Amino acid sequence: MCIRDRALAERERQERLKADPVAAIPRRKRRIYDRPALDLDISDYDAWRSFDRIFGKTQSYVAPRVAKVLASPALVIKVFGRGNDPSRNRHATMEWDFEDDNLDVFLLYDYKATTRHWGPNLADYPYDNQSHIQPRKRRSRHPTYEEFWASNELHEFRFDCSRYADWRKFRKWFQEHLVQKANDKSFEERALEKYGPIEGWDNYDKEYQVKHKISVFSYTKDFWFSEKGEKLDPKNPYHQKIPIPQRLGEEYRISFEHVREQKAQIGKPKQNKDQAKGQAKDQAKDQAKEQSKEKAKE
Repeated sequence: MCIRDRALAERERQERLKADPVAAIPRRKRRIYDRPALDLDISDYDAWRSFDRIFGKTQSYVAPRVAKVLASPALVIKVFGRGNDPSRNRHATMEWDFEDDNLDVFLLYDYKATTRHWGPNLADYPYDNQSHIQPRKRRSRHPTYEEFWASNELHEFRFDCSRYADWRKFRKWFQEHLVQKANDKSFEERALEKYGPIEGWDNYDKEYQVKHKISVFSYTKDFWFSEKGEKLDPKNPYHQKIPIPQRLGEEYRISFEHVREQKAQIGKPKQNKDQAKGQAKDQAKDQAKEQSKEKAKE
């Protein structure tokens, strides 16, 4: 573009700017953002610890680490209960599965936090006086498994999540939930009040009550709606109760006599058509003789 063309373009731009000032602004700069880049409003967001849906990982480094969060190990156990044994992270000692109202799953775990990973602390090593050692060769003292999970100090936790999960909201919900439930009853106490003690059936001298009703028919929507103070809609087909199936009677029992007959005939040699016809004729003659004898006796 020559100097003359640039001058004409600038003159046209100045004229457009006088006619419509907004038109001269580039389109990208004209955008009006009516919401923040990161939506961290958790007023309508909820999550819970999940036992039926878990975050699947075949190895420790299969899923990318999403974020880190600082929390007290003792407070995490108090609010969410004791975690599961690590099966998807070889550097962890406990892990928790969570699910939010978007049906996304999260996996929370500690990372290289105890002596189970680093090994026992050395008794004669000067941990407090390492100024004469190069920084990259210095060692640090690590807590044991019992000391770490009884600690009230902040430690680093990590969590993974499913694809497209809103992990920023989950991290904020996790931190605020710990603060809200810090002075409440522990997870075990709340579960004991709600569901009663766990019966392990390990005492042979005690008579246990056998429950014939399956849990899926006990904890229905009536149970969960009554806790929230809500009522079911009888017109809604999803709010109707699941009918308990009854055991079928003996008239519906399948007989396996034909199967036994087939198995019995497997080892027998096959007969030709002529042999089968001859046997049928012989059986008919024998039956005719027996009938004639019975008539003669009469």
